Amino acid sequence: MVQNPFIKDAPVVLKKTISKSFLIERYKKEFNIEVEHILESCEKVNIYECEESGYRFYHPFTITGDSKFYEKLQQYDWYYMPWKWEHGVFRKYVQEHHTILEVGCGEGAFIKKISSEFKSVNCIGLELNESSVFEGKNCKVINAYVQDFAEQNDGVFDLVCSFQVLEHIAMVDSFLEANVKCLKKGGVLGIGVPNNDAFIKYNQHDILNMPPHHMGLWTEKALRAIASRYDMEIVEVVFEPLQEYHFSYYRDLILLKYTGKFLSKVFTKFINLLKLNRSLDKFIGKRANEIKGHSILVIFKKI
Repeated sequence: MVQNPFIKDAPVVLKKTISKSFLIERYKKEFNIEVEHILESCEKVNIYECEESGYRFYHPFTITGDSKFYEKLQQYDWYYMPWKWEHGVFRKYVQEHHTILEVGCGEGAFIKKISSEFKSVNCIGLELNESSVFEGKNCKVINAYVQDFAEQNDGVFDLVCSFQVLEHIAMVDSFLEANVKCLKKGGVLGIGVPNNDAFIKYNQHDILNMPPHHMGLWTEKALRAIASRYDMEIVEVVFEPLQEYHFSYYRDLILLKYTGKFLSKVFTKFINLLKLNRSLDKFIGKRANEIKGHSILVIFKKI
């Protein structure tokens, strides 16, 4: 029986199976990344759904990406954006004298910027990539797992956040528990992830939304379940508006949804031939603020 990695006593149901060969071939074709050594322990990958929260996760849990895998992805300039949409939203919770922890901070762009704008904050970032280790006046990045870090930092931080990290984690219960443990009572937790209720759900073959890259598929319902699970209350749920760099991706997926795989390719060729891309993007742009974009950010308060 497969153990639920989020709500341990909640039953799970098998939703889909993906072949090992599909993952190997797609990562090689699209990103020239070899993942066979990561997937060697399995012949297939299953997607299960938690019947209580709706959280979907990949199994087995042992197929998360290694350092070489992420080094390859980091070669693409779009992979690590220094300032994300959710950074701007979460920034409004920062005040002078706050202690701030970012889990999975990359090179620490967010906390470095915050520490330069607020002179009396103390920012710490956790990152598994040792090359990101850094120490400044009121900001540092250290190499540590949050589960280990939490043991020595119980109730230390006013704010804890992670952006585009949780979806990479297989054993999410211990990860979330450690994030909450680091918070002071009344402290604020911000979690930003891809929104699998938004337009990205129409891309059933998005290889970056599969292992070894992503290990979980989060939705608003699943994120809301975090509150009751870890004695938190929800402050707000914020949906990313459709960003300009996602206009063409959104357009392609909407075509796929309403016309099917074959006709969407025909329409795409027609659009390119008549050079209608710019006009369609302008049309989408006028409605972008009303369209749920790639990500969702949920803000919690520790009770």
